[in-house]
Amino acid sequence: GTLGILPDEWLQRYSLLFKVGDGKNDKLRLSKYHMSVIDELYDNRIANELSFALDEKFERLREFKKIPEIPAPANLEPILRPYQISGYQWLNYLNDVGWGGILADDMGLGKTVQALTMLQHFKTQEEGLRAIVVCPTTLIYNWENEIKKFTPSLTYKIHHGSMRTRDIEELQKANVVITTYGTLRSDIQVLMKILYDYV
Repeated sequence: GTLGILPDEWLQRYSLLFKVGDGKNDKLRLSKYHMSVIDELYDNRIANELSFALDEKFERLREFKKIPEIPAPANLEPILRPYQISGYQWLNYLNDVGWGGILADDMGLGKTVQALTMLQHFKTQEEGLRAIVVCPTTLIYNWENEIKKFTPSLTYKIHHGSMRTRDIEELQKANVVITTYGTLRSDIQVLMKILYDYV
């Protein structure tokens, strides 16, 4: 219950932490998006001045070279290119360490099939899958066609248009719900009631 004065040097060193951190209940919480801040503070910390509860997934994320080489599902192994298998394995690695990620590449290099490969693997491992794909209207049927072509074992539902259902039970029956940005905004109250494994 007493007050103290913090040294200027200490305030300068940790000012960024206080700017991006959310202080509640005597703890400071940082978003996953500020991992670089945590990294920098951890590397430059002074012993006994700042303690970190670094869990296993953060350490594994720092050791980026140790991505497990998980085989692709048998039906997809022969058609995936080596870089697509690497992308699929990276997505699985992110799942294992509990982080989200962005799979970015030029158009036409197979990001959709990499994502679908990962979703099919997830469904097999977890014995179930509930995912939602949010895309531009022009890509709805591209996602549908790629599911039919590459991962026909995944069930899907297109959630778009004036005749779409807003029945949560109906939407939850599909492994993958495909919708658009505009529809997501309109139906956010319905879609937020569904707990997805993947967005």
